[in-house]
Amino acid sequence: MQRLDVALNDAVGTLIGPARYEGDEARPLAVVHAATLLKSMADTWQAEAVQAARTDYSWEGIAGALGTSKQSAHERFSR
Repeated sequence: MQRLDVALNDAVGTLIGPARYEGDEARPLAVVHAATLLKSMADTWQAEAVQAARTDYSWEGIAGALGTSKQSAHERFSR
């Protein structure tokens, strides 16, 4: 998982990097906007991945991948 973390961090940095500055001027609101879009997309991808995983994996396995408790995973994604 460490490799994936590094790769995702690099990719997001590449995407958001240009939004941080326009010339010498910092653009924090552009970064806030980009981060909000990325979070929304990530939430959608996560929900879709959990739905796909439900056919082959237990809630315990899914919870482990989410880094949460089985109960929390089930409450959030069982619908």
